[in-house]
Amino acid sequence: MGKSNKHKEVFYTSHVILLVSYTILSAILMVETLIMSWETWVIPMILTSLIACWYLHITQKIPSEYRMWLYVIVMMAAFFFYGIHEASTFDMAPVMMMAIALLCLTGKIKVIIISQIVYYTIMAYNLTKMVRGGYEFTTLVTTRIILHLTLIFIIGWIARNIIKKWVKILHMSDDDINRMTDATARMDDFLTNASHEMRTPVNAVIGLTTMMLKKEMSPEFRKDLNSVQEAGYRVSNQISDILDYTEIDMDKLAVNNETYMISSLINDLMYSINVVKPPELELVVDVDASVPSALSGDSVKIKKILWHIIINGLKYTKEGGVYVRIGSIEHTYGINLVIEISDTGIGMTESEIDKIADRFYQSNPGRTRNSGGLGIGMSIVQGFVKAMGGFMTITSEPDKGTTVTLSLPQIVVDHTGCMSIENSRQLCVAGFFHFDKFDNPQVREYYNKMISDLAKGLNVPFFKADDVNSLKKIGRNYRLTHIFVGEEEYTSARDYMESLASQVIVAVIADDNFVPSAGSGVKIIKKPFYCFPVVAILNMDINKANEINVNEQMYCPDLKALVVDDEPMNLLVAEGIFSNYGMIVTTANSGREAIKLCQANHYDVIFMDHMMPEMDGIEAMKRIKSVIKRKEDSGNCAIIALTANAVSSAKEMFLAEGFDGFVPIPIELSELERVLKNVLPKSAIVYREAGQPDRMLQGKEKDDNETKKTGKKKTGKKATQNNKTDNIISDKENKMDYTEEDGYASIDAELEALEKSGINTTNGLKYCQNDREFYKVILFEYGQDSENKLENMKHLYENKEWEDYAIKVHAIKSTSKMIGADKLSDIAKLLEDASKEKNEADIEKYHDDMMSRYSVILDVICDTYDLKNKPEEGSGNSLFDSFLAGEYDD
Repeated sequence: MGKSNKHKEVFYTSHVILLVSYTILSAILMVETLIMSWETWVIPMILTSLIACWYLHITQKIPSEYRMWLYVIVMMAAFFFYGIHEASTFDMAPVMMMAIALLCLTGKIKVIIISQIVYYTIMAYNLTKMVRGGYEFTTLVTTRIILHLTLIFIIGWIARNIIKKWVKILHMSDDDINRMTDATARMDDFLTNASHEMRTPVNAVIGLTTMMLKKEMSPEFRKDLNSVQEAGYRVSNQISDILDYTEIDMDKLAVNNETYMISSLINDLMYSINVVKPPELELVVDVDASVPSALSGDSVKIKKILWHIIINGLKYTKEGGVYVRIGSIEHTYGINLVIEISDTGIGMTESEIDKIADRFYQSNPGRTRNSGGLGIGMSIVQGFVKAMGGFMTITSEPDKGTTVTLSLPQIVVDHTGCMSIENSRQLCVAGFFHFDKFDNPQVREYYNKMISDLAKGLNVPFFKADDVNSLKKIGRNYRLTHIFVGEEEYTSARDYMESLASQVIVAVIADDNFVPSAGSGVKIIKKPFYCFPVVAILNMDINKANEINVNEQMYCPDLKALVVDDEPMNLLVAEGIFSNYGMIVTTANSGREAIKLCQANHYDVIFMDHMMPEMDGIEAMKRIKSVIKRKEDSGNCAIIALTANAVSSAKEMFLAEGFDGFVPIPIELSELERVLKNVLPKSAIVYREAGQPDRMLQGKEKDDNETKKTGKKKTGKKATQNNKTDNIISDKENKMDYTEEDGYASIDAELEALEKSGINTTNGLKYCQNDREFYKVILFEYGQDSENKLENMKHLYENKEWEDYAIKVHAIKSTSKMIGADKLSDIAKLLEDASKEKNEADIEKYHDDMMSRYSVILDVICDTYDLKNKPEEGSGNSLFDSFLAGEYDD
């Protein structure tokens, strides 16, 4: 819609006011016609015009502008009929003044001028009749005439100026709207780029700490790594929150409906919340067993809704805990998923409840507040609930806690209940819980209600014991199959509980730091206490219970995976994560290389980045699918989008383009496993016990064994990577004796040389959690193929290929930041912005400076690590393999 049309639409909203006013004035005119015995034949004409105007307004059969002029014409006609009567001569002015005020709403200066002309014409007609009739013009009459003529002129002048001001304001608002529209369009691009840029280093932090935490280490170092990982998750969540909030604010939120299991959603949520839940608070999750097991909806948004509300409850609760109740109500379209979350926190006043969904609102704002967060959590919740067609209510009282109730419509895929027991009639369950240990009575009520609802929903006989004697009495009277016991209760009767564990299944609900007796036969359910681990225990066969571990981990042995990304750092982290699942990982740094590898080899799964030079991930995916179709006996291959493009519409876009799944960066293991379960055949997935030694190098070892047996060497990028970096490390170790005495001195000498070139090694080491060996891996990756990198930049600049130039300086910006070349990264950022806008003046201004710094840094890295003397093909990852395997110790 153009500007003029927008202006018209603003004024056309006054049509109803004009019609209502015309209807009232017409009614008065018809009554006066009858009283004054004027021409009664006009009355049907007035009624006809009224009916016609209302009919056209209701049916909208002619354009708005024509209708507006029709209203003006009939109003002026009625005024003409009223004014030509001598009795109305001195009453016309106030009537016309009121009419002009109403006609201002049309926004037409011409209408005001026509109204004035009509008045002056009728007045001239009446004055002419009065003169011819010998009317006596006294001083009073003359002054009244002059006053009326002047008033009509003044009111018309005022009306015209008002309309001019309105139009001017609307033009100014048009400019503002255009600027905001442009800003919104730029924001869309910024969101995509920002999510990619910000998530890449966060992915490194989370991925590497996850891998390192699986190795043996001192408790102090493990505690520090846990802190780093928690900080990484927190930053990742805040980035996600900002993106979600911005999408809601711009009305760009996309709802991605897909089939999900309510049990998987809750399990993943509990894993995430357990990392941040204060140990002194309780979290109880009560799920109705009749909730359908498989639903269709946006599970990611539902999980985020639960996350924000639960975290809010924990944040504002000093003692007690949070209770979550999930149920369902059947409807013709499926069900309403009803979620009720209560806490024992500080509560809120009515005014605070009214403000809770306001942007950035927190109940205790200011520098002295004792809670973290950005203040947008409940705004996100409200936006998600609205987008999914649900509703939310909040009830709260100060110092008495808060209850948030949600209702979300969902389609039912599988009506089977989300929890079931195979042989419920053969079970007899006891619970040894002393809930009086909780000072807060609401927490005791939470636990009692959860246990009662679970036993009732599963139709399992349950007996509660408050002490050991009560438990013994129950054991004498009933043949128990399962006993659930609290951590303190187990500790108070450890020997007795261990003796029972040899006869029945005993499960202890305990905190993370709980350690059972040596050789214990009890099962452990980690807090938070919720229903699904309980059901897993109840479904255990008593004769096989000791062979089962409820904390099994997913494993994909010998699954052939190809990871495609132009960012070496992402390749390193992804390789480490996927190798830990037993996959045989091959990497490619471009879409074209991936296509060549797929032509020569078969892969079970391909993880594809989106933003890559020359060929983006979508085009590469489509070409690979064509290659796979043409190959005989190619088998199934799932292609998963693995990218930092994490706006909510991205997933929908990738799936619509043909990807089989979508995993955002940084990689969440629970989300990765969920996607793998959806896209891989069941035969490709097995489970291993938690704590089983990692097999990260299994793929590499298998390749080595195959080489020995067949005499054929594996080809492709992975092979050249390993050979090359093995040579680099071997030569370095020959030149430097890494003994306890001089190892650090040798590395410090390397860092000193890097510092002189402009690299802030302190910042670089921070990206690697101060792990010097891994810092070397990044430096090796950065320095590889330096001459070609410089020559490529020179070629793109000289030929003014600004799109490819932007991609290259984008890579220099991010990788330079990671090694600590901050100044170079800043200049590359300026060049990236300039090249995207094709601003050649700024490109020329900064290009030489960037190339000079880039060349110096590459030369220093290559000289320090002798990279120029090594083969130029590929880039190495075997140092990273050795690093993850624990072969290097500082």
